[in-house]
Amino acid sequence: MFALMMLSLGCVEPTPPNTAPSLMLLSPADNDVFSADAPASFEARVVDAEDPLRKLHVRWYSNRDGVLAESTTPDHEGVARFSAEGLSPGAHEIEALVYDTRGASAGEWAAITVHVPEQSPELERRLPLANDTAEAGVPVTFEALVSDLQDGPDALEVTVASDRLGTFLELSIDSTGLAQGAAPLSAGRHFLTYTVWDSDGHETIQTLALDVAPPDAVDHDGDGFSAADGDCADEDDTRHPDVVEVCDGIDNNCDGVVDEQTECGDDDGDGFSEEEGDCDDSTRLIYPGAAEVWYDGIDQDCAGDDDYDADGDGYRWDNVGWDDCDDSDPDSSPGSVEVCDGVDNDCDDEIDNGATTTFYPDHDGDGYGNPDYPIESCAAPSGYVSDGTDCYDYNAAAWPGSTATSSRHRGDGSWDYDCSE
Repeated sequence: MFALMMLSLGCVEPTPPNTAPSLMLLSPADNDVFSADAPASFEARVVDAEDPLRKLHVRWYSNRDGVLAESTTPDHEGVARFSAEGLSPGAHEIEALVYDTRGASAGEWAAITVHVPEQSPELERRLPLANDTAEAGVPVTFEALVSDLQDGPDALEVTVASDRLGTFLELSIDSTGLAQGAAPLSAGRHFLTYTVWDSDGHETIQTLALDVAPPDAVDHDGDGFSAADGDCADEDDTRHPDVVEVCDGIDNNCDGVVDEQTECGDDDGDGFSEEEGDCDDSTRLIYPGAAEVWYDGIDQDCAGDDDYDADGDGYRWDNVGWDDCDDSDPDSSPGSVEVCDGVDNDCDDEIDNGATTTFYPDHDGDGYGNPDYPIESCAAPSGYVSDGTDCYDYNAAAWPGSTATSSRHRGDGSWDYDCSE
C-alpha cells in the first residue's frame, strides 16, 4: 500500500518557481522637462525568464494625473513605448510597472516636470467697433478682453496708443480679463494700437483706425444729418432738412422758417396765415383787413365780397358792364324802390320819378295854395303848401270853407270868400 501511494505521488510534477519580470525605465529620466503643448514619449525595456514578451504588459502611472495607460505591450526587442498627451503642468512622478502572466511585477519611476511654454498673452479688441465714429472732446469707451496662460488678469497690463497722441490710456482689468477705460480724442483720424503685456514682457497688439469728427459733424440723433449738414435739432430725429414741414409751430425742415407752406404759416410775411384767414398767402398785399381795391378782380381784404359790387347791394357797377348806377350807395340799384331824395334809387336814369309830392304857392299864407302854379318836390319849399284849392291866393280871408264876411270884395271884385262859387 505504501509503495503504491509513493508511486502515485511520484507521477505529479511540482510547479516550477516563477521569476518576476524585470523593467528598465529608458525614458523619462529623472528631472526631465516636458512641454505641456507637446506629447511626452516614455519607454521601458522589459524581460521575463518564463513568459514570452508578448505575454507581458506595462502600466504607466502619474502621481499627478493617475493612470496614463493601463497596458502597453513590448515589441520584439522588449521595449514598451507610450506617448502621453495633455499632462498637467507641474511636477510628476512617472512610474512604469511590468506584469507577467502570473501577476508578478517590477517597476521603476522618474521625477519629471511639465511646464507651459512661454507664450504671448491673448488680446481681443471689443470697443470701439471697426466702423464707429467718435466725437471730438467726448470720452470714447475702449474695451478689450485679455488672457494669458501663465499670468492671471491682475498681472497683465493693457494700454491704448494713438499715432497722434502716443500712449494716452491704461485700461483697468477685472477678474474676468475685461479691460476697460475711456478718454476723449481730438478731431481727425487716429490709428490706435491696443497692447497687452504679461509679467515676462511678452506682448500682443491689435490696431484700429478710428475717425473722430468735430462736434457739429456728428449725427447725434441718427437721422442722417449732423449740425454741419443743416440739422437744426440734432437731438430730435424727426427734424432735419429732408422732413416735410407740418403745422406745429416748429421749424421741422430746418430752413429757418416756421410752418412755411402750411395753413398756419405766414408765408408772405403780412402777419396772417391761411389758418388766420389769409386768402392768398403768397402776396403781402392780400390779408384780412387790407385796403380793398375795387373792380380789379382781387379780394385784397379776404372778405369774400364780389369785387365788382362795392356797396354790397347785389348789383355790379355799370361801368364794368353791369347795372348798378351808383356802386357806392347800397340804396341805389335796379332792385331799389325810388324814394324822393334827389337820387336815382332804382337806376332808371330818372331822379325821384314817382316819388315826389305836388306843392302850390300860398302867397296869402292862409294854408291853401294857388292851383294854377303847382310844382313837384320832395318837400314843400318856403311859401308852398300841399293843398291847392285856394280860389283867391291874395286874400288870407278867402279860402275853402272860410266864414269871413266883409263889406268889401275880396280884392278881385268877388265876394266869394269861402270859394263856393
